[in-house]
Amino acid sequence: MRRIYYNSWLAKCFIFGYSTAMFFGYICTKNRPDNPLSARLKRHESIHAEQYGEVTLLAFLLALLSQAVLGGGWWFAGVPFVYYVLYFLEASLTWWFRLVTDGWKSAARMAYEYSMFEQEARAGEGDVGYVESRRFCAFLRYFGRI
Repeated sequence: MRRIYYNSWLAKCFIFGYSTAMFFGYICTKNRPDNPLSARLKRHESIHAEQYGEVTLLAFLLALLSQAVLGGGWWFAGVPFVYYVLYFLEASLTWWFRLVTDGWKSAARMAYEYSMFEQEARAGEGDVGYVESRRFCAFLRYFGRI
């Protein structure tokens, strides 16, 4: 299980509507240590941390290959942000699709719920051993399920 940063200033500054989120592989929450997270929420955020690590590793390898072929070191500057770019792009595409098919009210909620990252985290949060047994890039199973 991942380390959890309770009463996090990062969570207080950047999380709106939720109490806990994963930032760059770290689980941060607004909760105080005397109000611990549920095991289910810990697993949910741990799955996101695993996803972040996998996407970051793949982005690093791609940057390494790009540097070897094209030269320059700037390829590595965006590596820590690739997970968030993918998350935003997928949510944006889902939002536009849902806006056209379902209307304004459900578009934002569904863009979040139908993200491949969120779908995997929700599917695995109930399984006690999921984080340890999940396959590499398991979130790709959910890609395109708008």
